[in-house]
Amino acid sequence: MNPKRSRGVVASCFFVLSVSCGAVSVQAALVSIAGQWNSAAGPVTIEHASNYSGQPLAIKGYWIHKRNKAIITGGTYDPVQRKAVAQYYLPWKNMYGKVTWMLAEDGKALFGQYQQPDSQGVFHLYRGPVPSSGSKTSSGGAKLYNVAGQWTSSWGTVTIEHGKLSSGQAVKVTGYWTQNGKTMGAFTSGSYDANKRIVEAAFKNAKGGTGKVRWTLSTDGNTLSGLLTMTGRSDTGKWDLQRAKRVAAAVATAGGSGGVSGTWDSSFGTVYLKHGPLQGTRPVNVTGYWTQNNSRMGSFTQGIYYPDKGIVDAAYQNARGAKGNVRWRVSRDGRSMSGEIVVAGRADRGTWNMTRK
Repeated sequence: MNPKRSRGVVASCFFVLSVSCGAVSVQAALVSIAGQWNSAAGPVTIEHASNYSGQPLAIKGYWIHKRNKAIITGGTYDPVQRKAVAQYYLPWKNMYGKVTWMLAEDGKALFGQYQQPDSQGVFHLYRGPVPSSGSKTSSGGAKLYNVAGQWTSSWGTVTIEHGKLSSGQAVKVTGYWTQNGKTMGAFTSGSYDANKRIVEAAFKNAKGGTGKVRWTLSTDGNTLSGLLTMTGRSDTGKWDLQRAKRVAAAVATAGGSGGVSGTWDSSFGTVYLKHGPLQGTRPVNVTGYWTQNNSRMGSFTQGIYYPDKGIVDAAYQNARGAKGNVRWRVSRDGRSMSGEIVVAGRADRGTWNMTRK
């Protein structure tokens, strides 16, 4: 089936990720990229026609690098795919090059990768100031966002996992998605390029259907705008993700001193918890103990804090040798935790609530 394109609409019957199928109408976000942009290389001007007839728009333009003027000699912009490809000429080097840009979901950034005979790398454009802050940045000055953790979507809750980010290198991506607690599919392979802000993954759903998805990360790091294609089909569908609220908060404190480390008041005494620096939404090991009247009453023999879920799971042993497990749920403001404890060998459960001192 070939997609039927009208002014800004791709309409097709698209069997996507759920067990049942249905028709999906994709509204193309016809966001113009014409006008002025800022970049680490200097101000950039892009021009293209304002009318859209269903075909990619021709683009041209230029940018000023120091006192030199680079010319965008030609290229195209596809508003449906939100992708621009351009050729350029650097007169002061007598050199030609090529750049590919992907438009961010909010339309305020073009994330690009360039190639020319003497170099290659990122070429990001911004409607506002070029980002210069962030605990980790790419060689182009853009902040590198972690995409690991939980995301919400119309197809259910998506969990993405990947390793430590490294500027200039893509990382392997794995994960899955669920609906009402049931696994609906998994990502069989994939990669995340933090410089380009692109996630590409192959997937297999619960009915055995396979396909590929390509997500572009927004400038604030909280939205993944995706296009997917099922194997054997030429039409595409949308699969947009939003960070879960708790995940967004965890990302904001990534690498900082946030989390559950510190001193807590509880009905069982004063609790001391400790873990290493947070790295996005990756689980971290938790250790600690609790006291009453300055006497040590027990220790946590092993524990894990899940920033994306706001959950602490820990095994403990008290001063008398009794063992058990506790699960705490962290409040949204991070100032309290509500806990449920189970003593080994007993069926009943108790509460262990805490507030941060």
